[in-house]
Amino acid sequence: CTVCGEWDEAMGLQWFGVAKKLLARLMVLLLLVFCFALPMWQSPKGCQLILFGFILAASAEYWWAVWRSRSHFGWWMLWVFLVWCVPCVYATLHFLDEGSLGHEKMRECLFVQLVIGDSAQLLIGKAFGRRRPFRELSPGKSAEGYAGGFVVMVAYGWGVHGW
Repeated sequence: CTVCGEWDEAMGLQWFGVAKKLLARLMVLLLLVFCFALPMWQSPKGCQLILFGFILAASAEYWWAVWRSRSHFGWWMLWVFLVWCVPCVYATLHFLDEGSLGHEKMRECLFVQLVIGDSAQLLIGKAFGRRRPFRELSPGKSAEGYAGGFVVMVAYGWGVHGW
């Protein structure tokens, strides 16, 4: 029957689309694990290099957004950047220094923030999220998800790791 054939073809295309999305997500996961997570896990220098790369990329994205906005708050945006960037660079150098907290604590911090924090943001945002403040940057994240993820992340770090 032609209706059954059309339905089978539509279902086949739908499953192909799902498989294609899963493959793309798997490739991103492998890229994250092998290009970022393993080098950061193995050596303090790899961790430092990747963190500096992320800080530079975030800084470039920030200045691109400032330039595109052409706001009259330019000097304020410069101070916000300096208040954010300088402490991040210092903290990265300080935390990875052998005499300080060290590489182990930095790995714990990254794990807690990326795995626990992001997962909590997603779950709390799905359950309670109503307001989406950054639709262009992350359309699925909500203000409630950000706040709840932060609370869960801090509670986990304090309870499990004694921060």
